Amino acid sequence: MSDAFQFIDIIFLAMLAAFIALRLRSVLGRRTGHERRPSEEATERAGAPEQKTAPAEAAAGHPAGEAPAADYRFVLKSSSPAFDGVDAIARQDPSFSPESFAAGARSAYQLILEGFWQGDSDAFRPFVSREIFQQFDSAIKARQAAGEQVKNTLEKVRAVEIVEAGVRDGVARVVVRFTADIITMTVDREGRVIEGNPVDTVDVKDVWTFERQLASADPNWTLVATRSEE
Repeated sequence: MSDAFQFIDIIFLAMLAAFIALRLRSVLGRRTGHERRPSEEATERAGAPEQKTAPAEAAAGHPAGEAPAADYRFVLKSSSPAFDGVDAIARQDPSFSPESFAAGARSAYQLILEGFWQGDSDAFRPFVSREIFQQFDSAIKARQAAGEQVKNTLEKVRAVEIVEAGVRDGVARVVVRFTADIITMTVDREGRVIEGNPVDTVDVKDVWTFERQLASADPNWTLVATRSEE
């Protein structure tokens, strides 16, 4: 009976993983449908009392009489170096939304990390560049050859911040900083802990770069670079 329940659990987990992957492919960088259009914002501003302070658009480098492609002030400060870059992407790809992108990037972060920790290259293959895949896959194979297993746990993603963005030669690029609490632990063939522990969390700051060809019919973004911050 217990074997039957275990088999059902395996099927359920496989279906759940497939659902998450499909959901991730559909959400990364797409609009939610709740963002206000620039024309709607312009209409509201026309009927509002005159402001005595400079509008956020002007502070972000837009002339006072010219509205940006969308209002990102609730996810990006107008003083952010990424503000104009996000604006440039949205002007060339009206379906782009920084809010949806950040949500999709968070899901990608978890899916890719967990696939790497579990040694499941197929889990993250669709979401990373060839170079990143080779790096991750080589690290997995080296770990397996040494008889080591990673038992990391992503406890919490505390922040997802777009720190850079822009378009160059038809390629949109977004750099994201993830701040997360992760339990890190590595065990050997006998299950003995050789690094980390199963209790304490580590404050991790990862900076990941995503790219997408704007002319492509494929809406998915690809992870092309990773680095860690101290």
